[in-house]
Amino acid sequence: MPNQLNTSDLDFNSLKASIKTYLQSQSEFNDWDFDGSGLNVLLDVLAYNTQQNALTSHLALNEAFLDSAQLRNNVVAHAKLLGYVPRSVTASSVKVDIVVSGGGNSGDPNDLVLARGTKFTAIQNGEQYNFIVNETTVSDPVNSDGEYHFNNVELKEGTYKALAFKNDVSINNQRFEIPEDNVDINSIEVSAIVDNRSINYFKFTNISGLDETSLVYFIQENINQKYEIYFGDDVIGRLPDNLTRVDISYIYSQGANGNRLKVFNAAENIEGFSNISVSLNSSNTGSYGGKDREGIESIRHNAPLAFVSQNRAVTADDYKTIILNDFGAVDAISVWGGENDPEPKYGTVYISIKPLSGNTLSDAQKTEILSLLDGKNIITITPEFVDPEYTQLRLSVFFKYNLKQTNKSKAELTQLVSDTVGTYNDDYLNKFDGVYRQSEFLGSIDDADIGILSSNVYTYMFKTITTSVGIANTFDIQFAGKIESTSQDEPIMTKVPFTYNGISYFLQDEPITGSVDRMIYRYRINNGTKIRSAQPYGRIFTTEGRVTLSNLRTDTAETLIIEVPPASYDIAPSRNELIQIDETKLVVSGELDTISAGGSAGAKNYKTTIRQ
Repeated sequence: MPNQLNTSDLDFNSLKASIKTYLQSQSEFNDWDFDGSGLNVLLDVLAYNTQQNALTSHLALNEAFLDSAQLRNNVVAHAKLLGYVPRSVTASSVKVDIVVSGGGNSGDPNDLVLARGTKFTAIQNGEQYNFIVNETTVSDPVNSDGEYHFNNVELKEGTYKALAFKNDVSINNQRFEIPEDNVDINSIEVSAIVDNRSINYFKFTNISGLDETSLVYFIQENINQKYEIYFGDDVIGRLPDNLTRVDISYIYSQGANGNRLKVFNAAENIEGFSNISVSLNSSNTGSYGGKDREGIESIRHNAPLAFVSQNRAVTADDYKTIILNDFGAVDAISVWGGENDPEPKYGTVYISIKPLSGNTLSDAQKTEILSLLDGKNIITITPEFVDPEYTQLRLSVFFKYNLKQTNKSKAELTQLVSDTVGTYNDDYLNKFDGVYRQSEFLGSIDDADIGILSSNVYTYMFKTITTSVGIANTFDIQFAGKIESTSQDEPIMTKVPFTYNGISYFLQDEPITGSVDRMIYRYRINNGTKIRSAQPYGRIFTTEGRVTLSNLRTDTAETLIIEVPPASYDIAPSRNELIQIDETKLVVSGELDTISAGGSAGAKNYKTTIRQ
């Protein structure tokens, strides 16, 4: 029986060998010389043709599934079957307070109108960004100084653009394409002009309650990777009348590049007044919420989650999906049920968000998120916000190098290591599932340059607290990892100095007999003698990663750093905890590897890094 011919292998040599074996197994060709020049060429042609067919079939099959498709058009098409529209560029926003100085004349109006679309500018890294007023607003009445105040005005980064189309019912499945990439689809406004009246259409979000009269429009990304608008069929959604003009307006935005801008200037007059000052609203630390267009891997991840949630908030992943889709200012998010909290609270879901700007959400942002969840979450479940808790890391990095293996100097290698630490901080930490893995961290340093032969790091966790004057301050400080447990007499917590009643004190710890915890006392130095307080001022709970302080009084509001060594080389956050490397406290030291540079003769001068 002849051997089976393998036509699905993607390797050319394997295919050629399979064809040769197949032919040799048949009596008509068993004594042929298939390595002869003529037959060898024919076998090459057959193998190449078979390989191309197999490769084409393989790629086509991959593109048929969301998990394996590589072309954006195919990934988007599969996501559409799940009812998912890929996120567009999202314009950053900022809340500002605007003051317009009038002439102080009797003829000045009582108030001013700040029209939607009024332009402002901001500059970052030498590049100008345009911002526009998102909603028309009216100023407070002019005050005695002749000033008009616009408070809490929302500016959106970008430029308003508008398109006009004719709806032609003779065209089947007519689509209105927006011919630009950087379109914020959340800003799109669609209207049909009928008898000189503008009838507004609204973006489709849920099929519930839709009928032939519903004024909705649909949006999708097409094969040209542009967004396009289309209407219903008078069964689900009302189709505008034939030859009706369709107006589409939107914001053209720079996405994430528009974040973290803080200084804004008016680009045009407001009702003829040019003396205009702009300041950040107290709820903002800069523009935030700008995002770039969603990538292929993000679509692949989010489309199934959006389909499973069906725009309902039931599981923790549902809450994540809804917030990530509808609220643009999220840098990292963690959601967990109240039953999984250290102090269980049933009927509650906790939400912790690290915003793109600042460390915590403002009250206005929390209110906005709650409005997004309203009607989507279960009535008996109450969402509550928990601000992120940041555990800072202070690192001292040591590395050995051989200048014979690199073209960089010691100073350049030191700077390269510092940059690598910053990249690791951005790529692996600053998120709720960002685990600090020491081996991974050191590996990134070793791989930074071929001249770096080895590296070590000393790691310390710290948090900053601020005391209040006139009271006995109490603090409960939770770190993201366990604290080193030791019975040594030497303190493990870095000395914490402060002043009270004009006397300089400091906090340090001592071991507790028979316990892995340590007690914190107040000390002062008197004539060179270290004097300890009779009563403890706190405790280090090493297995809980927790430090408590009590009855702490200071003369002024002092910022104190509580720093302790971690119990493990790896530090894993949970729930609302995040880990950050404080790059301002980073110490990087490089030393020549004398053995690598000078051979065995260099061993006598070789210095090892002391174990932490």
